[in-house]
Amino acid sequence: MNSDIFSCFKCGFKCVFLKKQLCGHIYCQRCGTKTDLSGQPIDRPKFEKPSTEPSSKLCSYCNSLVDADTIKSHMDTCEMYPIICKLCNGTFIRRSMDIHKQECARQLNGELNWKSKDTMLQASNASMLASSFREFLSLTEFKLSEIAERNKSVRIESAGEEVNLHHNNECCIKMKGIQEKLEETIEKQKKEINLCKQQMFDLEVKYNNEIGKLMALNIKLKVNYDSMKDKFDQQLKDIRNLEKNLEFQAETLTKQQSDQSDKLEKYVKMLTTVITANNVLSKAVDELDIGWRKELALNLSSFQYIWKIEKFTQLEDNAKSGTCPIISSQPFCSSEFGYKLRLQLCPNGDGIGAGTHLSLFLQVLKGPNDAILKWPMEFSADFSVLDQSDNRDHFSAEFKPDLTEYKPCYVKPITEENTACGFPTFISLDKIRSVYLVDDILFLRVDFKIAS
Repeated sequence: MNSDIFSCFKCGFKCVFLKKQLCGHIYCQRCGTKTDLSGQPIDRPKFEKPSTEPSSKLCSYCNSLVDADTIKSHMDTCEMYPIICKLCNGTFIRRSMDIHKQECARQLNGELNWKSKDTMLQASNASMLASSFREFLSLTEFKLSEIAERNKSVRIESAGEEVNLHHNNECCIKMKGIQEKLEETIEKQKKEINLCKQQMFDLEVKYNNEIGKLMALNIKLKVNYDSMKDKFDQQLKDIRNLEKNLEFQAETLTKQQSDQSDKLEKYVKMLTTVITANNVLSKAVDELDIGWRKELALNLSSFQYIWKIEKFTQLEDNAKSGTCPIISSQPFCSSEFGYKLRLQLCPNGDGIGAGTHLSLFLQVLKGPNDAILKWPMEFSADFSVLDQSDNRDHFSAEFKPDLTEYKPCYVKPITEENTACGFPTFISLDKIRSVYLVDDILFLRVDFKIAS
């Protein structure tokens, strides 16, 4: 190792020096106290005091001559006197205390947020190091001046001590080189400090911007909160009004329900009376209907005629070709001495039912008993197509003749036959083929009711 660590016997500050120290003396970098290599104090050389200042005394910190009566007050202003910092409890010379207080207060105040703590610490360390360098530089300057004074004293006192002066000059040169290096280091530290200050300033600007954004957001949220609170209060007010309205409506509905219940009881009683009267009336109507039916049965005669039509497909083809568009049933009589009638069928339809429907007509023929019969013929009939399956779902249509418009069809025949009258669209041909036509056979039935 080329260096050793020595502790100042006066202030306790630890100093690092080369082993080969000039003149064999060590000066404390904090308080400037002079020691030897063993760390023991060295008695300062006694200079001849001028006759004008017989009571002067040498300051042990700044090595300046001070009047013995004012030595104590000199300690209050001495630039090299050690002072304890009240913030960090560190010991620093008075000359560097102002700079140290600024750095120490800035570090302890915590002006920036947590993001700038590392940068502040670096800046503080750099500032402390720069302060130490400044202290050392000031001490060096002081020692250089002291050495210069000693050189003058040495020249005056003895020419025999020129060797020591030579050594002191070499020490000054080396100290000056050290001073230049320290100045370069201080300049670098200043640049680093300025960089740290710039970073701190940028962080502070960024922090202020973030604070501004948060404040704006806080204001916006407060406005939104106030707006939502007003809306909530209004809704709560509306809900309470609605509850009051519902209570009022419930009371009104309860009252109306009670009134309706009373009215319903009255209606039930009235309906019971009406039902009783209706039952009596229905019974009387049934009795009248039975009597009317009996009387009608006495005045009406009924009979039934069934017509079996074979080879329907061939008949349909003949009707389509126009060979035989109409086929007629065998003549039949309504009774032994009744009207002579027959049915006419158009397999491919007639008129508005041509090509789509089966047409069925009734025709009155000239008979042997026409002289004793009632004319025009009054009757009603049900025309049916019979279902040949087990379902027995017959197709029927009621035929009631219009004796006003079609009276010539039902008067006493003058010629062999009257004009036929019936259904041009009796039933669709598709329905006949799908349901009622079995083995190419079709059954038609007519149920007559004729007034006697």
